[in-house]
Parts: sequence; structure tokens; C-alpha cells
Amino acid sequence: MQKELMYRTVTVSCFFLFGMSSCTLMKDINVVKEVEPSFRLEKVEKGDTLWEMVGPRWKTVAKINRISPERIRKGMVLKIPYDWERAEQIAPVPSILPGRTGKLILIDLHAQTFGAYENGVLVLWGPISSASGRKECLDTRGKKQACETPTGTFCVTGKDKNHVSRKYPSPNGGSPMKYGIRFHGDYWIHAGALPGSPDSHGCIRVLHDDAEWLFSWTNRKTAIIIM
Repeated sequence: MQKELMYRTVTVSCFFLFGMSSCTLMKDINVVKEVEPSFRLEKVEKGDTLWEMVGPRWKTVAKINRISPERIRKGMVLKIPYDWERAEQIAPVPSILPGRTGKLILIDLHAQTFGAYENGVLVLWGPISSASGRKECLDTRGKKQACETPTGTFCVTGKDKNHVSRKYPSPNGGSPMKYGIRFHGDYWIHAGALPGSPDSHGCIRVLHDDAEWLFSWTNRKTAIIIM
């Protein structure tokens, strides 16, 4: 079973001028995404870990539930697939973006997922945690405002394997942002805790293994589209 979605992501090109990168967006395309497999719901009991609950398939459950293993808590309800083989084959992002060339990261804030594409073919997908929307971020004057993740078309503007936040926790920073990939101002894709919902100050958190892979895979011509 399939459903058709509209993504504003087709012809994206990165170019460089005076050391700055920029992306242009040219038209819309229709892409087809397969419907996710069915799940049962299982409540987390005291002392449970993902490994104890599902064994070596813990990462599949972590991805489906958009959660880091260390963030599961008693009382949480997790989605567990009935058909493991299908669950591990199906991605909640398009498998192909027709007409694309080069490298592209597509981030869906509604689905809390990313897809990494090379020449239009999905090579990796994973869960994310984007901005929480809570009024705890600081504007340029130091006043609190709602945390938001920027949307639009961007390119990789820098990378820092051992990046540390200069802003959070307030006021002096210090929060680790391993395998950081900067894409807009002081917004980064980086390794971080995923609680199963939007929770960041505006950056895109991904699982540690995904962050390490993306850090190695991306270059300054990699387009990033956030929608």
C-alpha cells in the first residue's frame, strides 16, 4: 500500500560565493512513500531496557519510536512491529527522489525523521528531535522566546566533530554537540538525546551512530531541506 506526498525538494543546487554556501529551490515534485507497517503497543515497566524488551532489534524500535535507548522510562508506551522484516525494510521517508543528483538530507519535522539521499536514492534514514516550541530559547537581546527549527533549503556550512554549544545550557553553554554539521547560522545537526518528541533548542538531534555516519558522508555541497 502506498500514499502520494508532495515535497518541495526537487532541483536543489549548492554554489559558493566569497566562502559562503547557498542553495536554490526550483520546483515541486510528487514522491511516493510506503505506508508504515502495523504495530502493537507495549508499556515500559520499571527497569526495562530496549535490549531486554526486543533483544538485538532494539535499534529498529528506537527508530520507529524516535527515541534514544537511554531515554525510555517506566510508563512509556512503545510501538513494536508485528512484522520485523517489513519494519526493517520500510522507511517513513521516500525511497527515491526522482531527478535528484548529488547528496541531500531531507528532514521532516512533522514525522521527526531524516532521509539521506545520494543521486535520488535513499541511503540512510533515522529519527530526529527538533525544536521543542517551549519558550526557553534566547533571542539576540537575551530575552526568552519559543524554540523553533528553521525550515527551508540550506547547505552544509561547516562541521565540527567535537562541537560544544556556546549558548546552552544558559548562560555559558557547554552542552556537547558531537559530530556537528552546521547548516544555518548557529543551527546544527548533531548527536543528542531523542525523547520521542521535539525537544531541542532548535538544532536537529539524531542518534549517535547516525550523527557519526552523516558527519563522514556530508560535504559542503550537501543540500539540506527542512520542511
